[in-house]
Amino acid sequence: MQKGFTLIEVLIALAIVSISALGLSKLSDQSIKHSSYLELKTFANLAASNLAKNKRLNGGAVMGFDNGNYQLAKQTWLWTSHINTTPNPDIFKLEMSVFQNKQQQEQSQHTAKYTLYLPR
Repeated sequence: MQKGFTLIEVLIALAIVSISALGLSKLSDQSIKHSSYLELKTFANLAASNLAKNKRLNGGAVMGFDNGNYQLAKQTWLWTSHINTTPNPDIFKLEMSVFQNKQQQEQSQHTAKYTLYLPR
């Protein structure tokens, strides 16, 4: 009668454990990447919302395009806004786009976009 495991059984068990550990580490890595992305999107959406609401509170919406910088969460966000008319002459449409860097802004690849309708 044999006691213990054979070398092949031990190697197969080690292979299964190592493949499982590799899968778990890859899953953990993806989770960290997604968390960073979601944090970036959250701050960009917050910046877009703040900027749009500031324009609303300041009143005097001027038709056309505007752009600038906004500091939030230890990062400088680039933004552009576009105010145009709607079918209702008493309402303006404000579209606020926020970009992480100049390259995204030049390629119109916004990190966040916020649309707000304003009374005239």
